[in-house]
Amino acid sequence: MIFEIAREWALCRAALLPAIEMTGGTHTEDDVLAALIAGRMRLWRKDTSGLVTEFCQFPRMKVINVFLAGGRLEDILPLQAEIENYGRKQGCQRATMLAARDGWLRTIGGGQKAGIYMTKDL
Repeated sequence: MIFEIAREWALCRAALLPAIEMTGGTHTEDDVLAALIAGRMRLWRKDTSGLVTEFCQFPRMKVINVFLAGGRLEDILPLQAEIENYGRKQGCQRATMLAARDGWLRTIGGGQKAGIYMTKDL
């Protein structure tokens, strides 16, 4: 399993490294790889593009969250339905994604803007 994750990661690594940078220091590449190996996150890849998802369990709802996205839009968009179906099968009631660019709103079918995600170092 570790070999398969490493092989898949290597194929889309260049596309996902900028997304890791955009976390503002919450995660490193090693953190993401450790979470993938431990099964806390899942990698979805098409060609050299990739998405990383995680489950978030809230008091009243389980959500599948697209934590990282990178690569070519035409590769990523077909993964949307697959991820949503996977989430439903795992008991999720919602799919979420923090999009760094407003352009994602036009591309993700059924998505709606829910606010702006901001961080402040203390």
